[in-house]
Amino acid sequence: MKMYRTIQSMTLPQALNSQYLCQLGIKYADSIIELVRNFNDEERLTETIIYLANAHKHRGITVAHLMAVLPVLTDTVVSYLQIEENKESMQEILSVVLPLIGKRL
Repeated sequence: MKMYRTIQSMTLPQALNSQYLCQLGIKYADSIIELVRNFNDEERLTETIIYLANAHKHRGITVAHLMAVLPVLTDTVVSYLQIEENKESMQEILSVVLPLIGKRL
């Protein structure tokens, strides 16, 4: 994956101070929020899934990559939630939606 080679060579202090990684994290959080907002609206959810799949299609990311990181992505997002019911809902949403994005890669 061409895009991530520079990230692989970063030290932890460099990564923590990286504006690029900060922006990537914000985009990731925005995408999660958008998926959650649209989860009960099948048409908008499909549009969001297609948009996210297309955004990642030419970056060397495959279904296998997405499925391999699914537990890490899900656990990371869920770890920031306080209410147990929200954690369960988020886990369910991400475990349903992320594979749908992967199928469109």
